[in-house]
Amino acid sequence: MPYDEQEQDRLDLVWYFESHSSSWLLLFKGELFNAPVKNPQKILDLGTGTGIWAIDCAEKFPEAHVIGNDISAIQPTWGCPNLEFIVEDYEAEWLYKAESFDFIHSRLAFWAYSDDGTCPDDSPLNRYLAALIQASEASGKPYNIQAYLKGWLIDAGFEDVTQLTYFLPYSPWPKYHYLKELGRYQQIMSQQAIEAYVLRLCTQVLGWGVDVSKIFQAQCRKQIGDRNVHAYVKE
Repeated sequence: MPYDEQEQDRLDLVWYFESHSSSWLLLFKGELFNAPVKNPQKILDLGTGTGIWAIDCAEKFPEAHVIGNDISAIQPTWGCPNLEFIVEDYEAEWLYKAESFDFIHSRLAFWAYSDDGTCPDDSPLNRYLAALIQASEASGKPYNIQAYLKGWLIDAGFEDVTQLTYFLPYSPWPKYHYLKELGRYQQIMSQQAIEAYVLRLCTQVLGWGVDVSKIFQAQCRKQIGDRNVHAYVKE
């Protein structure tokens, strides 16, 4: 995926709506996370991106040592004295021991659901997501692994593993204010994310032409912008 200025702005928007919109503040009770972690001393943010979550976490826990890792060095050079950014592929061998952390943070998954049939499997959005899953699996880095995470953690020896699911609309179609507000941010972020996610995978992995991919992207953006499409993702 790209790490140009446009993509960095999108990543910042992702964190903005997660941390500042009223619905996420209600869901997480104003916290950066909902894990039952008290006074963490060493925190790892997997795939930190632009580093916003890690910065906020370092400010919230000034006594903790916070590490944010990412494959690209796009994080700010300034920051809290207790914050460190490391350039590495977290799917490769780590430079440190996992058991030395009190808290390891990662997030986000995707698919499009609708309870009233307005976003069927053959709609542009779900065909786009299906293409992403196919391409990611073909490249050896599958995207949608959320269904396996709980089992993997249990198999790795973790205890008291809890899985919570949240409702995230793709656009401001819900009637309730806090879901509508969340949908506004998700709509902008999703429309901006389409090219970042799909262009390279569909052209270089699936062999699509650039023009075909561009038309497909436009169809997806149009569907996401349609409030008559009651699509949502489960986070």
